[in-house]
Amino acid sequence: GQCNNGTCVCNDRFGGDSCADHLCLNECMGNGVCDLNTGNCTCDTGFTEEDCSIFRLPLPAHGQIRSVTPNEDLLECDTGYAPPTCIDFLCYRNCSGHGLCLSADNCLCDAGWIGSNCSISVNYTCGDHGQMLNNGNCLCDDGFSGPRCETDDNAIKNTTQNCPNNCTNTDQGKCINGTCSCYTPYSGEDCSIKIIEATCAPLVCTNNCSDHGICTKFGCKCHAGYLGDDCSTRAYPRGYPCPNECFGNGQCKADSVSCWCDAGYDPLNNCQYLLCPDNCSAHGVCDKGKCQCDLGWAGFNCHIELPRRNQWALIQCKETPGKRYSSTLSADIETNDIFLFGGLSDSQLTNDIWKYTESDCWSELVPLDKTVIPHPRFGHCSLFSRNQYGRRVYVFGGQSDPVDGIAPYYEDLWAFDVDKLLWFQMVAYGPTPSSRSFASISTDPEEYPPKIYLFGGSKFEGHDYEFYDDLWSYDLSTTENSWGGNWKQIYCTSKICPKGRSAHGLTVFGGLVTVFGGKEKDSDQTNDLYTMDIKKPGEWEKKLFGGLVLAPSPRTHFCYGYEWSNEFVYTMTGHGEGLVYEDVWRIRPFEMDFWEDMNPKQDPSTTPDPTRPNTGKPLRRESGACVLVNSQFFLYGGMDKAQFQLNDFWLYDFRIINLKPGQSLPAKRHSHSHSHSHSHSHSYSHQLLFRVL
Repeated sequence: GQCNNGTCVCNDRFGGDSCADHLCLNECMGNGVCDLNTGNCTCDTGFTEEDCSIFRLPLPAHGQIRSVTPNEDLLECDTGYAPPTCIDFLCYRNCSGHGLCLSADNCLCDAGWIGSNCSISVNYTCGDHGQMLNNGNCLCDDGFSGPRCETDDNAIKNTTQNCPNNCTNTDQGKCINGTCSCYTPYSGEDCSIKIIEATCAPLVCTNNCSDHGICTKFGCKCHAGYLGDDCSTRAYPRGYPCPNECFGNGQCKADSVSCWCDAGYDPLNNCQYLLCPDNCSAHGVCDKGKCQCDLGWAGFNCHIELPRRNQWALIQCKETPGKRYSSTLSADIETNDIFLFGGLSDSQLTNDIWKYTESDCWSELVPLDKTVIPHPRFGHCSLFSRNQYGRRVYVFGGQSDPVDGIAPYYEDLWAFDVDKLLWFQMVAYGPTPSSRSFASISTDPEEYPPKIYLFGGSKFEGHDYEFYDDLWSYDLSTTENSWGGNWKQIYCTSKICPKGRSAHGLTVFGGLVTVFGGKEKDSDQTNDLYTMDIKKPGEWEKKLFGGLVLAPSPRTHFCYGYEWSNEFVYTMTGHGEGLVYEDVWRIRPFEMDFWEDMNPKQDPSTTPDPTRPNTGKPLRRESGACVLVNSQFFLYGGMDKAQFQLNDFWLYDFRIINLKPGQSLPAKRHSHSHSHSHSHSHSYSHQLLFRVL
């Protein structure tokens, strides 16, 4: 599962507070018992399949099973045997083995046998003291009894003097060979004791079973975990007296009830959860080891003060990926995990990958196999996808350090499994995009089969730069191999096509492709915006912004992303015409032909405040890595105007722009359901897949 603000969001087939329970398929359909340790069903008698959904009669010992429908069986018993088990006889003792059972208790006896159950031989006699009747029973002479009139009643009477008290004058029992056989309700050696039926008196148990058991006529039946005559003694597993063995994070006190917890664990929960760091900085409530922050505060210990007036907030972590620029960020919006890859750090190319979470800040994800890993690079593009193959960060292209004056460019596509910690180079079948840097990739989570889209980029060839205007799609479902797919070029068929460019922005959402800004061959920078409907491949439309309509200035190396909650495309920062921008803009391409200015308002709170060290705004920069996650822009590093590399990490929250006093902060959105018309069912996170520049 995944931890979301202190609550476990369990994966499929897992449940419980900590996602430790293995859930059974379809809850065993109510026809079995689920083993939470294995997730396997123990089906009730007759039920089969993994989820106990189909009833199958057990193979009978004296019969056969005939299938009527795929889900229904018919039991046919052999002659003489009765359903539902085909074990019991239709006739008593199966006609004693001396006849054929025609129907219930209707025997056709073999020759030489008579009686209702064919148990009497025709040679059977009543001896010398009786007469055989037509039904096979004996009519005994006076003074004789028994099935064959073999008992001499007079002889038995002669022995009664040997029984104690003559079995109480023979009224309460019968003397047989000197021993009393008592009549009901008498008992005892001479049948003198009369058994009196018990009355319905209320059950009484010691200490009422201490509220840890059920009182029965035999005494207390204790609940699980308790024992003793009155269920007052705790029964602890493997000799550990404290509940859940203090979860392995402490030792049991002498009272055998509470725990001495290891450092950092909460004694109120028997050491199950960690104490919240810094007591949530007095800006939140600790819930099972996780801080639930007050309005306006964020971070694993609620130490980050969120912006209130279109401000930035500085996120401070003890460990960071270090100073770098031209790296990339991508994000999983279901977990809010952010991933950073590559770039230039202190003039050294990198190929490391890092993960940021609110609880742990930055941590490096070290690949298990270091022999299979992308070359160090910058100018690449990346995205995150949660698809049928798992959670992956995809990286395309980029460039490396020059060799003999020539910079190597890459055309490879890599995938990093963030859970298995493994890199794989994606196999490409057929034509592929040429090597390049500063391209853009994106994907549409609603689209099936899943695809990765790539547009533009540049490469220095000969004595000049080549700028690409090609659009490609990479189909992830064209092969059973989860590490391969097909590239397909989508050619422009309209009169107006986007010019070749690099360091631009690309989004794909709701079936719409957008391309914004970047550097073109014949100009320094541009701010044009193109859109294309995926259902009409190659038919581009250019959005026109003229006259007094406001629009972002022409720029490159900016942040660009799409927010699913409000269907806006956002852009911010970047540089152009000798300037480095810190502005924020947005547009809704489906229905708007104008940009909205979201720039921070000039007010005293936009300058750093010594009493509020996490506020203010980042320095102007270029080539910083950024990503949009649940209406929050995150910006890492880059290069300032003086060409110094940066390692600061900032948050810009669109949810509380112009938040009025007393107004609540909108809840974070972690997932959103969409229906698909295709027959396959796949789940994607609504990740924002950017070119992060």
